Amino acid sequence: MSCRRHCSELILFLLVVLSGSRLWAQGPPYQTDDPVPVDLHHYEFYIFGGVDGTTAEIDSTGPALEFNWGAIPRVQLHAILPWGGVFPSNNPVYLPGGTGPSAFGLTDTELGVKLAIIKETKHIPQVGTFTMFEMPTGSYDKGLGVGKVWYKLPVWLQKNYGKWLFDGGGGYQVVPQAN
Repeated sequence: MSCRRHCSELILFLLVVLSGSRLWAQGPPYQTDDPVPVDLHHYEFYIFGGVDGTTAEIDSTGPALEFNWGAIPRVQLHAILPWGGVFPSNNPVYLPGGTGPSAFGLTDTELGVKLAIIKETKHIPQVGTFTMFEMPTGSYDKGLGVGKVWYKLPVWLQKNYGKWLFDGGGGYQVVPQAN
């Protein structure tokens, strides 16, 4: 191997290691969220994607566009416009699932409101909810949507202790669907 390649690999490794402490110190969004809305008259904009699957089918999301806006004090309006795909393996081993055509297009659109209910104090955590409605904009027949409005009803808590931040929560998801 050449010296140039070793130097490139070393530089890449050092960049990853040195940026790690900053990455570990970042807050949400992750798989979970937090109860803190975007500041008044500020906004956040994200572009993201993801993949989930089994041996019978792979479902992708992306590109998806997310917009969050601090509309009024302690209230955030939220919207996600996602594209995605459904890619069955078409392998007879996985009958009856895992067969059929692939599809790509607009999936169900998410609209929501994050509301800070209780503000954090010295002894009380911040408490909020982030109710989200999934609007049936994706084609149900192609597997790109549920076909009905469904929603998420989470409650989030967050407490700061010195340099430490603890957040988490739970909720309920309602998907009115049979079979």
